[in-house]
Amino acid sequence: MCPRPLSSTTLAGLGLRLVPEDQKCYSLYVSRLDKAKEQIAYLKFWLGVMVVTDISLVGWLVSSVAGAAAQTVLAAVAAVVVITASSIAVHRRIERLIDAVEEL
Repeated sequence: MCPRPLSSTTLAGLGLRLVPEDQKCYSLYVSRLDKAKEQIAYLKFWLGVMVVTDISLVGWLVSSVAGAAAQTVLAAVAAVVVITASSIAVHRRIERLIDAVEEL
């Protein structure tokens, strides 16, 4: 049994489209390709944030290591290690998603 279809005006207002599954039924969907592209874009944004943060911390360490307290320097070094490792993990996840998109 098919659900009652939404009007095309309602769908257009939501930015959605109807895709015929057969002659009698219509279904709303977001393709797997579109979803994967959005995930990649979202991860690329956060990868950029992490890279900028990492570069800023390294720059601060280089310029202020002599005048900063040992605890602050240690915390900054730990943050650089964690952010760098996280950036590598996000980069690898993006690569896997790109490989998955090739299969779609």
